[in-house]
Amino acid sequence: MPNPLTGDAELSIGRSCENFDCFALTSDGRRAAPGEEGELVVRGPGVMLGYWKLPERTAKNLTANPLHQDFTDLIYRTGDLVRVLPDGVRFQYIARLDHMVKTRGYRVELEEIEHVLHGNERVRNAAVVAIPDEDVGARLRAAVVLEEGDGEPLSGAELARFCATRLPSYAIPELFVLMPELPMTSTGKVDRRSLAESLQHHT
Repeated sequence: MPNPLTGDAELSIGRSCENFDCFALTSDGRRAAPGEEGELVVRGPGVMLGYWKLPERTAKNLTANPLHQDFTDLIYRTGDLVRVLPDGVRFQYIARLDHMVKTRGYRVELEEIEHVLHGNERVRNAAVVAIPDEDVGARLRAAVVLEEGDGEPLSGAELARFCATRLPSYAIPELFVLMPELPMTSTGKVDRRSLAESLQHHT
């Protein structure tokens, strides 16, 4: 099944290794059946004991198995959204849950929008964030760093038109903000929290 944003074939990630149990959990805690989507989780003797000196992250990713309350071993929540293939043992990768939002009734993967923006030869870097909104669920806003050049900078309208040729209308950010650089964390990743706080106040 193609990705609804890019049209590309979704990535098959195969099946679990021997002595491990990999399955997908739906949002209501059920084991996803063939054709259903859910978060990929793993249980087995090789699952880690936790993250070094990161108790909050450990508690988030290592949890009790909701399907077998009597089992003491923990499951590892990968954060990957997958679809169970018809054979019930193989999976297709869909997206990262931490970069997925719902806007205007549609599910959108923020990294797919960023991938499209990076396809513009005049864009050096870009990040898309979701601003919570009671009416539509989330409003999409993009921060864009342009390549240096002598020409006129791209406008928000031009970026929107570029996205419109590659994305459905609901996945096009409602606002494009040009920035000299994106805020980064100490580990070299985009500081999405800081960026969202900044873009929340742009109109």
